Amino acid sequence: MKTSVNNNQREFGAICRVANQILKERKCTRKEAYAIAKAQLENKGGMTRQKFEAMLKAGRVKFSFRNSRGGVSMTKGTLNPAMITTSYKPAGARVAKDPDGIVFFDTLHGAYRTVLFKNLVEVLG
Repeated sequence: MKTSVNNNQREFGAICRVANQILKERKCTRKEAYAIAKAQLENKGGMTRQKFEAMLKAGRVKFSFRNSRGGVSMTKGTLNPAMITTSYKPAGARVAKDPDGIVFFDTLHGAYRTVLFKNLVEVLG
C-alpha cells in the first residue's frame, strides 16, 4: 500500500511541476494548466501504439508500465523472433484477452506477457 501512495505522490508532483511551467508561459487558470499538464504526461512524449510495436519488433525495448495492482513495473521486452529463446518453450499466452493489449516476450522473465498501451508509463528504448 505504501508504494502505491508514493507512486501517486510522484505522479501528482510531476503533473504539478509541468502545470506550474504552463502557468508561467501561458495566461490560463490553474485548472486549465493542470488539465494540459496531465494530457501532456499521458501522451508519453508522442509515443503511439504503432511506434511502440515497431520498436518491439526491431529489438529489445526497456519500458515501465502500471501493473494490475497499481504499482509500476520495469521490464525489457521484444517481438523480434530472433531474440526469443528456442532452448525451451516460453510460458504465457501469445494472444491478448483484451483487444487493447500488446503481447510481448519479456526477456527478463522468459515468458510472454500482455501490457495495455494506456498503462505504459515510460519507454526508455
